[in-house]
Amino acid sequence: MSGMGPPLPQNCAACVYRPPDGTCRRHAPSPGTEAFELVYWPKVKPTDRCGSGAAAGEGDGPGVIACQSCVHWYQPGGVGIKPDYRQGRPAEWWASSGYCTRFAPSPSSENDRKTMWRVTSAVQGCGDGQAVEQDEDGGDLTPTSAAHSMDRVPGHAGRLPALP
Repeated sequence: MSGMGPPLPQNCAACVYRPPDGTCRRHAPSPGTEAFELVYWPKVKPTDRCGSGAAAGEGDGPGVIACQSCVHWYQPGGVGIKPDYRQGRPAEWWASSGYCTRFAPSPSSENDRKTMWRVTSAVQGCGDGQAVEQDEDGGDLTPTSAAHSMDRVPGHAGRLPALP
């Protein structure tokens, strides 16, 4: 690995952020403006390439963090999201859904723009994720690189406390 980060892969087929389904999971979704907006990662060809990829290594480099194991994944009340309409997804999918809160909303030219975090499933994941560490008792700890003073994340794995 160079001082600039992990080596770039030759192409997307050799990238740690491209699972077998052919999508690019490098980045977490940005907040949207619609309630219950689902996430779809972009499809990429095996021969594509970008400047944000990482070559597959020995398992000690970057990779995709599952939403359910990420400190940025939030399930209000510790349960899946319950929209009025399931948008073609089965009830089981929604039972394991939550909000990706990895990125804060960006400034806008709209004075009253609403912010809604996008919905992901527990088994989805991305390269911007940050795994929750567990203590010896199985309780959740904040990630070591977190820039806040909380010692524990309340609730269960990968869930953030509700914001006021």
